[in-house]
Amino acid sequence: FNCRMDPIQAAVLRVKLPYLDRDNRRRREIASAYAGLITSPSIRLHIVTPPESTNYHQFIIETAQRDILRSHLADRGIGTDIHYAVPPHRQPCYARQFAGQNFPITDRIAGRVLSLPIAPYLTDSEIETIATAIRNF
Repeated sequence: FNCRMDPIQAAVLRVKLPYLDRDNRRRREIASAYAGLITSPSIRLHIVTPPESTNYHQFIIETAQRDILRSHLADRGIGTDIHYAVPPHRQPCYARQFAGQNFPITDRIAGRVLSLPIAPYLTDSEIETIATAIRNF
């Protein structure tokens, strides 16, 4: 790949690279903790198996009440994100490629997914706080 990375980004990543495996293990630990702590029937977890096959760059949950849950979490100081809110087939650059095609499952999921914090520096206490806020919702 030719990524055209600037020297500052390269310097930072060179320092971080020795910690990549450790950080990926921690992300998998956090995902496992979420899986055990988030037990609401209105929340669907997107768990990857086997867990070693992912670094959990994102931890996605799905709920019909996404926007209300997101607000609930924000009120408690818990940041979330919505990754890929516009599905690929709705992106202008793919308009011709997907013209006349419908993807109702993709559209439904795009309106229901929410990314939880999963940075490797999260403490066990913070993970418990996030999971508790979701359970209390």
